[in-house]
Amino acid sequence: MAAVVCWWSFSTRPNMKKAQKAFSNLVAERLHAAVNQIKAAPDIRDVINFPPHHFHLLKGDRNGRYAIDLGRKLGFRLIVRPQKGDKFASPEEVFGADALTIVDIQFEEVTNHYE
Repeated sequence: MAAVVCWWSFSTRPNMKKAQKAFSNLVAERLHAAVNQIKAAPDIRDVINFPPHHFHLLKGDRNGRYAIDLGRKLGFRLIVRPQKGDKFASPEEVFGADALTIVDIQFEEVTNHYE
């Protein structure tokens, strides 16, 4: 799975120093583990079905985006938007039979859910 865009540059090998500077060491480690797992996934089903991620659709001003938990107790999450071709995937596509064809995820930001 390829990263399309990110709020800081994810290269083939994510920059741990930048993540540690922006967050704690634990959050940086969880972020890089999640990114590596997403990059290794053949399609979005592997991301959705990985229980620690608690992949879920967001609502309100983040409607159409999804969160991947970086640790439920940490409160940090990676906000992503799955893409299908040149458009963002709908929830029906993400959670339906079309999930097999979603191979790109746009990384948007890392947020602390409780702040």
